[in-house]
Amino acid sequence: RTVTLICDNDIENGTFGFVLNRPMDMKLHEAVHGFKKFNAPLYYGGPVELDTLHFIHQLHDLEGAIEIGENIYWGGNFETLKAIVNSGKVSPADFRFFLGYSGWEPGQLDEEMKDHSWILHQVSALHLFNTKATELWKTVLKEKGGEYSQMINYPEDPSFN
Repeated sequence: RTVTLICDNDIENGTFGFVLNRPMDMKLHEAVHGFKKFNAPLYYGGPVELDTLHFIHQLHDLEGAIEIGENIYWGGNFETLKAIVNSGKVSPADFRFFLGYSGWEPGQLDEEMKDHSWILHQVSALHLFNTKATELWKTVLKEKGGEYSQMINYPEDPSFN
C-alpha cells in the first residue's frame, strides 16, 4: 500500500524516488533550521539516507529544479527555497518534503516490474498536492478501475480474509 514517485530512472545509476503516502509526525520548520513556522509536513521518502532532505513542488521558476511531470518539479536551489518559503508567498500545499529516499540498483526495479511487484500509474500534480497522503493509494487504484479498484477492499493482512 505504498505509493512511490519515480523521479529518475537511469540505466547506469539506478532508480531514485520518494514514498508519497507516509507522513511523519513532524513539520518542516521543526526539523530544519532556517525556516519560519511553515506547516508543511515531512514525509518518509524511503529507507535510504534518512538524514537528507528532498522536496518536490510546483515552483516552475525555482533555479535548479528538474521538471518530472506536468507542473511537478524536483529539488532546486535550497537557499532560494528558504527565502521563498519565509516570504510567505507560497503555501505548504505547494510542496512535499521528504526525509530520505527510495533507491534501486541498476536493473533492480526492472526485475521487480517483471515480477509484478508494482502497479504503474501516471503521476499528476492533483495526486501529489491535492490528495490527502493517507488516501492516495485508494485514489490511484480507484482511478485505474477494474480489478485495481477492487483491491482497496482487501484487508491489509490476508489472514483477516
